Amino acid sequence: MTAQRTTAVAAEPAATAPSGRALAWAERAFGWTAAALPLLLIYGRGFGDVYLSAVAIAFLAALAARRDATPLRAIHAWPGLIAWAWLVTTTALTGDFERVGVALAWGRVPVAVAALGSWVLASGRFRRPLLAACSIAAGWIAFEVWLQALTGRSLSGFPRAVGGEHTGPFRRPRAGAYLVRIAWPPLAAASGRLVQRGPSGIGAASLLIALFMATIFVVGQRMPLVHATLGVVLLALGLRGIRVPALVGILAVVAIAMAAASAFPTAFARQVTQFVEIMASFPDSHYGQILRRALALAEASPWTGWGADAFRTFCSDPRFFVGWGGTGDGGGAAMCVPHAHNPYLDMLVNAGLPGLALFVLAAFGWLLSAGRGLILRPCPLRLGLFISVLLPLWPFGSMHAFTSQPTSTLWALMTGWAIAEATAARRTAPAQGHA
Repeated sequence: MTAQRTTAVAAEPAATAPSGRALAWAERAFGWTAAALPLLLIYGRGFGDVYLSAVAIAFLAALAARRDATPLRAIHAWPGLIAWAWLVTTTALTGDFERVGVALAWGRVPVAVAALGSWVLASGRFRRPLLAACSIAAGWIAFEVWLQALTGRSLSGFPRAVGGEHTGPFRRPRAGAYLVRIAWPPLAAASGRLVQRGPSGIGAASLLIALFMATIFVVGQRMPLVHATLGVVLLALGLRGIRVPALVGILAVVAIAMAAASAFPTAFARQVTQFVEIMASFPDSHYGQILRRALALAEASPWTGWGADAFRTFCSDPRFFVGWGGTGDGGGAAMCVPHAHNPYLDMLVNAGLPGLALFVLAAFGWLLSAGRGLILRPCPLRLGLFISVLLPLWPFGSMHAFTSQPTSTLWALMTGWAIAEATAARRTAPAQGHA
């Protein structure tokens, strides 16, 4: 439908719509840039904000010029837009117009998802280059991580992080979060092709998944390891042929965890020892303190929240120094961080219970659009994309903020790509059925 509308728009008089040449140029520019984003964002994370803002503004401008709001009425668009409008409203009620700007900027993510899914990646010409870029980027990050783990320094010149994480080509611990956003489409697609070749292919797919899981373990970031394990389980559930390689991947993590105590002691300490300690005393951990502070803020303003960027703004306010069970100060101001480390908690604090409900609805819309038809017609690439969309929306755990870079741009890119693939699959399904 999008491609047909674009063609129709190109034929309209220049006075009523952008010229077909301008639309084609914009599509090419944003499309080739999207295809390069997995590589560009490794060394230029700030470029993500530029791209999201530019593609969102161009998309809205094109729709306004065409007087066509059809793409915004899709289930992957309107819930996010309503959540955005509510966040802007609740922030405006605070009278802090500097934070109103933050609320307005939040909307570039859901608008960019709609732009990528229904315009930039809709034609299909940029999706194969994007898959190649994800493969190259994931391979490069994995190479840098292992080099750093074995020699103490990556090819980019970075040593291990202060906490012992292996950062690969990044200055800070970002390798794990980056990999669990971009690796699933090439990993699922490659594994799906390999298992069709018989026992040798199953062995190769097993090695590939095991290497991915081992890399995530060696990175030393706990939440990416949880996400990677969950993703491999979803691969096994969604694609019968990948169940043996997925099991091998899980067993590989167990094996490397056993060997890591001596081979990679810092990774073992973070992934095993510290994880057990945090779970055993969660209320007293930093993550438990963050959760309690967010709940204290939400309890004080449950219906409208405190406006955008509320956790950063009010975390150090003594009014909210409350520990679990009503005792203690919950860590005081020393535990404060820029955000609540969970997109649902962030929206609850920023926009109250209505904002949380709207964000849940938006998440449902994104997942529904990304996974539509996937159960009836399993496709390795589409399943990998669905996992890329799902994991950052997984509600349990500590994660980056919804608009943090570069993870926000990578998630928007994967989500738009997943929606475009789902739309293409629906169009070709009737023809395949007759065949």
